[in-house]
Amino acid sequence: MKRFFVAALALLISVGAFAEGFGLIGGVTTSQMKFKDIDLKSYTGAHAGIAYNVPLGAGFAIQPELIYNVKGTNWEELKTKAKYGYIEVPVQIQWGLDLVMLRPYVFAEPFAGYAVTGSKVINSEKAKIDLSNMKSRVEYGLGIGAGVDVYNRIQLSFKYYWNFEQADQWSVVADMVKAKSFAGLVFTAGIFF
Repeated sequence: MKRFFVAALALLISVGAFAEGFGLIGGVTTSQMKFKDIDLKSYTGAHAGIAYNVPLGAGFAIQPELIYNVKGTNWEELKTKAKYGYIEVPVQIQWGLDLVMLRPYVFAEPFAGYAVTGSKVINSEKAKIDLSNMKSRVEYGLGIGAGVDVYNRIQLSFKYYWNFEQADQWSVVADMVKAKSFAGLVFTAGIFF
């Protein structure tokens, strides 16, 4: 899996270095895990990476990305926070109207990711999470959202996403029930060359 992400990064950088449509993106990710019968609070993290926007005609475009995304959750009753850093490969399928200076669009975005970092805070004590003990470090899901391109150079977007499978994250508190879902909002800004 690591080789796949390294190959994807090399491909995006090499194509982007020679082609119009290559961009740098970043923003805010809010996330919340939902457990059966347990109320958890949302966590605000960040994401950053690279993107390559390819117009396809008839208002459609495809935008593969390679990002580092931090997701997590808070369990206030136990004074516990956990966050995980993922290398993610989302692929936006966009449709929009070209209004010369602006291009408003909607999109669907399947994604896959791999957990590369983890940390937790329990009762104000910080610690790294040993990812080698996780049953799975893979995640995948779907996002839907909308955005706007300004002069084909600046891109602003927001989306709601659902993880259909997430890394086995709650090794934070031993033997907790398995998460039944993981979702949140993402706000992204990008500059394209």
